[in-house]
Amino acid sequence: MMVQFCLVAKDSDFSKAITESKPDRHWSFDSFLPAKNVVASSGPTSTEYPAFGTINPAVKMKNGGRIIITDPGNDSVFDFGNGDEITVEAMVHLDELRDQAAILTKGRTDNRGFPANNQNWAFRLKRTSGGQAGVNFLFRSKGTKDQPADWHRWTSNQGFTVGEGWNHVAITYRFGDPESIRGYMNGKPVKGKWDMGGPTTRSPVVDDDEVWIGSSMAGNLNNSLFGSVDEIALYRRIVPAEVFATRYERIEPERVLPEPK
Repeated sequence: MMVQFCLVAKDSDFSKAITESKPDRHWSFDSFLPAKNVVASSGPTSTEYPAFGTINPAVKMKNGGRIIITDPGNDSVFDFGNGDEITVEAMVHLDELRDQAAILTKGRTDNRGFPANNQNWAFRLKRTSGGQAGVNFLFRSKGTKDQPADWHRWTSNQGFTVGEGWNHVAITYRFGDPESIRGYMNGKPVKGKWDMGGPTTRSPVVDDDEVWIGSSMAGNLNNSLFGSVDEIALYRRIVPAEVFATRYERIEPERVLPEPK
């Protein structure tokens, strides 16, 4: 399912801050053509999130809906190998979390002509042991004469509550340096671990398969995002922690308790 959309710069302080960080790709979803299982929706707004405007479009996904971005070809902006640095950040509002929820991923689409496990990289959310949504990063390493190809997955130890407002999440990593990985949630660093395949210095697999927003594996529901995303940015460098420290601000809504009987 191909979804068409165009990117228009926002006037919000949040969007300006991302622009000042000079991402290699930035999706704001200001103008969007809805398609099956992907619709235009409202993103975070200034009543609760001061860095945004009073009107702020986003996209909402369910049941394997995704936005498809074509890879331009060999050695494109989306292709990462050993020594390359990657940062991905996004604002996310989850309605439901089944197992993993893809935010921005490359490969593993099940497209004809590509291997099934060609995951160059994947920025996702994953259900933690407490049922919360943890920051998650996944890739498939190349096989060698002595070692077969393997999955390598890092997941944060803590997460946010599903259904509780908008949250900012980010990951940074230098391929080939497993100690370099960092996760961020609502402006703060979060610790985590390589919980599948372990750390590795091997290169990830890479080809010209597509980049998807919101799903993976031909729309597999257990790997799809049920909820809304906004302000996704991809960088070919490591964005420092002090940048993310300024990304998130929230005015907690007033909670009115019932009168005692």
